[in-house]
Order: sequence, then C-alpha cells, then structure tokens
Amino acid sequence: MKIASIETAFKTYCENITLNRKDVEKLFGCCSTKAREFINEVNEEITRQGDMPISSREVPTDVAFKVWGLSIKDIQKRYRMLSEV
Repeated sequence: MKIASIETAFKTYCENITLNRKDVEKLFGCCSTKAREFINEVNEEITRQGDMPISSREVPTDVAFKVWGLSIKDIQKRYRMLSEV
C-alpha cells in the first residue's frame, strides 16, 4: 500500500488512538469508498483474532498499521531522516 507521505503516516500514528474514514483517506490519499474497505479489512482481522471491533467506523491505529503492513519504526526512521535534510 502506498501512503500519502512519510510525514502524514508518522503524524497520523502519533496523533490518533483510533482511525476513522477521514484519517484513512488522508493517510493513503484515497477516496471514501477505498477508506471504508481498509477499515473493513482491519475489522475483519480483529474478528479473525477472536476480538470484537470497537466500531464499524473506527479501528485502533496500532492494529490498523500492522494489518496494512506499515512499520511505525521504519516510518519514524524515515521521518527523522527527512527532518534532518
């Protein structure tokens, strides 16, 4: 998955405990339909793990990043590199 920017991904992770459709749209630079699909994907994984999703409209940020294959450590490292330039 392609994120809108390293800065957006880093700030999204740090500033949000949960993500809603608008957050996901901003993170991936996608339309609302695609953002809902991303949220549904996370909720399906939460259900597969035997837990209850918190909402059909919100997902936990840390779980979402894992499901989407986004490593916050890698994003943080890249964000620092960009900040030093």
